Amino acid sequence: MGRDKAMLMLNGSTLLERAAESLANYFDPIYISVNEKRDELPANCIEVTDRFPGSGPMAGLDSAFDHSRAECIFICAVDLPFLDGKAAYKMVTLLEDYDACVVKRDNGHIEPLFAAYSRKCHNAAVELLTKGDNKMANLLQMCSVRYVSLNEVDISENI
Repeated sequence: MGRDKAMLMLNGSTLLERAAESLANYFDPIYISVNEKRDELPANCIEVTDRFPGSGPMAGLDSAFDHSRAECIFICAVDLPFLDGKAAYKMVTLLEDYDACVVKRDNGHIEPLFAAYSRKCHNAAVELLTKGDNKMANLLQMCSVRYVSLNEVDISENI
């Protein structure tokens, strides 16, 4: 796309503001993983700079775990304009004893950027990132994963 998706406007709000508002009732604080510092963030958001710049969402997962004491973290892409905070929270509750809880569509496509990850995934993520591998699919291969359908978390195809 060539520009910062977080700052794209939809109905008078940026995608980042929309995501933060949707998640605010279920998660506090909300960590925003960035390659570079931002000028402004929505309320209750904490900016975390990636230790592995340019390494995508896995670097964000690493940064969130580095800054949080939480045993699990929900991660999502910023470009989900209709993000449902309740569905995100449900992903965390479905995690149970698994390392990750990830949506798997009927066609077999997985959504690792609408998923809950336990702290048990952190070491595997760092191991991969250290080797220059930032593929979320490779992280999931190293983890115990609970796959859930869109229906199980009451969300539409628009994640």
